[in-house]
Parts: sequence; structure tokens; C-alpha cells
Amino acid sequence: MRERRSRATEDARDSPSFWLSKLKHEYETEAHTYRDYQNYRHVFKMLNCRSAVVDWQQTRSDFDVTSTMLKFIANAMYIF
Repeated sequence: MRERRSRATEDARDSPSFWLSKLKHEYETEAHTYRDYQNYRHVFKMLNCRSAVVDWQQTRSDFDVTSTMLKFIANAMYIF
């Protein structure tokens, strides 16, 4: 039973929707200024577009997805 639950968690973390919901939750709880809110909207829209999802699916076998996505999100928050 524990293995099943663990596998389900891994599968959930292996989907773009997991990262989008995580990003949305973090910005809803952390965005205190208008600029933070605009950064969140821009990054969320960028990640939510189909091309980002397709690119992410193509590269996930080549990279460690967790660190790649977190680095991308962290960089995007500081750039925009």
C-alpha cells in the first residue's frame, strides 16, 4: 500500500500541472506587492502555454526534472 501511494506521489510530481499548482500556491501566499503579483502572472502564463508543456515533456527524460523546473522558476522570478 505504501509503495502504491509513493508511486502515485511520484507520478503527480512528474506532471506539469503539479508544478503549476505549486507555483500558484507559493505566489498566492507569498506575493505581497503588485510587482510580485505581476511576476507570478507572467511566469504562470508562460508555464501554462502548450509549448512549455511540450518542451518540458521532451526534456524530462534527459534532466532531473525537479531541479530543472525549480531552477527555471527561481530564475524566472528574478528576471521578470
